[in-house]
Amino acid sequence: MVGRPHCHSDQTKEKISYSQRRLWQKRLKSKRVREQFFLLWEQNIANAAKKGGTGQEELDWDSYDRIKEQLVFHRILQAEEKEKEKLMAIAGAKKFIQSWTENIAKAAKIGGSGEQELDWDSYENIKEEMILLNQLQRTTEKNHASNNIGSELDLELIRREKMLKKVSLADQIQAAKLIKGKLHL
Repeated sequence: MVGRPHCHSDQTKEKISYSQRRLWQKRLKSKRVREQFFLLWEQNIANAAKKGGTGQEELDWDSYDRIKEQLVFHRILQAEEKEKEKLMAIAGAKKFIQSWTENIAKAAKIGGSGEQELDWDSYENIKEEMILLNQLQRTTEKNHASNNIGSELDLELIRREKMLKKVSLADQIQAAKLIKGKLHL
């Protein structure tokens, strides 16, 4: 009898499928109960860790993102400061060179000790060149400053957009109220 296959009756097939469905429903139900239990357990542990024990302050879960944003913001500020320092150093060097050439031109015109004042127009030529160079420098600085204002506004706009993307709506509303309050003071 073992080697001979036989067909199950429809009634037997229904009993087998019913028992299989019941078995799988029980397994699925126990799996869901276990998942809910673990989820609840994880949430309780997370809440306890967030609140901390006695004498500990409550943790801020998005503090890593905030610190990362602050570091990026500080790096941008440092880069801007370095650029300003470079421009100031260049301007200082130009002023030093300008005063040095003026002193040399004055000394050349006056001459050495006891010598007569030289009668040549090199001093006036150098002075005219210095005036033209100074005017050119001023116009380039003005143009550069006006260009920087636009880029600074763009950088500020980009920073604000990045901050707004990562800040919750409630924090955005509160920040807007604070800014509005500062403007009315």
